[in-house]
Amino acid sequence: MTRYRLLVVVLVIAALSGACAAPRQFSEVPRPEGAEIEECLIDFSQKMAAEPPASLSGLDAEKFFALLAPYANQSCLRRVRAYPVLVLQTGTSYVLTVCDKQRQWVLFEDDGATLDKVDHAFVRDGVEVKCPLR
Repeated sequence: MTRYRLLVVVLVIAALSGACAAPRQFSEVPRPEGAEIEECLIDFSQKMAAEPPASLSGLDAEKFFALLAPYANQSCLRRVRAYPVLVLQTGTSYVLTVCDKQRQWVLFEDDGATLDKVDHAFVRDGVEVKCPLR
């Protein structure tokens, strides 16, 4: 009987410790919204390809969205800006990272030089990558 009780206690503790852990939650991004964000990121890459490389100097999220404002779909701008975004210049292009709203996990990472797809759709693939924004 003592072994049985010990086993029950161990199982209860294991179950509780698993329940207390903070698992990754991409559930805040419904599948249709995730697909729409991907389409927006592709559109952003295509629009930004027309920007002269000199305009990317000192690129960050605010400058990125300011450069896109006259050309991009305003709905896309609002949709993507609803999430924490990091934009860094890389040579003559950029890398854009979109994190979940809690800034725990990267949802998308896109190299602006790739004009026809989003390079990493972690939310769709279920891959866990820590968000660099804290």
